[in-house]
Amino acid sequence: MTKLKKATLSGAVVREAENLETFEIANDLNTKATMVKNNQDKEIKNSLEMFKLVPWFLSGFILDMMSFLTYGLNLNLSLFGIPKDPFGSVMLTNIGGMGIDIAWAPLCPYSRVPLLLAIGAIKDKPWVVNNEVVIRPILPIGVTFDHRMIDGIHAAEMAKEFKKCFSEPEKYLLN
Repeated sequence: MTKLKKATLSGAVVREAENLETFEIANDLNTKATMVKNNQDKEIKNSLEMFKLVPWFLSGFILDMMSFLTYGLNLNLSLFGIPKDPFGSVMLTNIGGMGIDIAWAPLCPYSRVPLLLAIGAIKDKPWVVNNEVVIRPILPIGVTFDHRMIDGIHAAEMAKEFKKCFSEPEKYLLN
């Protein structure tokens, strides 16, 4: 029987990503993810230690209260180990690392994040290229968005950009 690694739902936030090239975002995420995996991210470490003190039956209430204070009242709670805007604008989750091919992650109301991307496991699959079926590595991405904040037409445009980016990764994803 295979032993599973202990996983956390810790995250890494890339600030001002709109000013970065795609490869810079990827490098930043890789660096931050390595820090989280190696328990070297002080902000997350402090948050997790603090959250361990909360009884499980109060965790939902605490998360909702922190969301209200942080986003609703725009209070800076960094004094209590809670970073300003701890979730950012888009949430990515690597479900492929857990062996899951595809999923659509649910919106987390306390995070106030309008867009979630679930990155699946890369697998070789038949694919049509120039009217021929070839075997290619395929990366499935499940997308969940909050229709109250993102209109369907904008989501469709984003999907087109993703397809363009992933169809020519050497052009868009490498430095």
